[in-house]
Amino acid sequence: MKIQELLQTNANTLQRKQFKALKKHVLTILKSISISIEMENFNKLMKEHTKFSLAGDGMGADHYFINFRFTNKNKEDEGDDIGDVIRKLIELRQGS
Repeated sequence: MKIQELLQTNANTLQRKQFKALKKHVLTILKSISISIEMENFNKLMKEHTKFSLAGDGMGADHYFINFRFTNKNKEDEGDDIGDVIRKLIELRQGS
């Protein structure tokens, strides 16, 4: 972001930019997943777009989920699933 743009940014415009950027990020990942499935490139799909999640409590089931990776969590963290994405998009949209 250029300094002029940064200095002209207020809370509302920043929130709109965050909303648009997150939406674009999610759509890019979903498009990449779609292409990987279409091309039957399942190894790439598993490696680049999924994360393994342990049940943790012994009550649920271990599973893989699409990791949208939009926070600054490190690789050992749980990642960002579709629920995280939806909650953040709602939060950003409601604030603008």
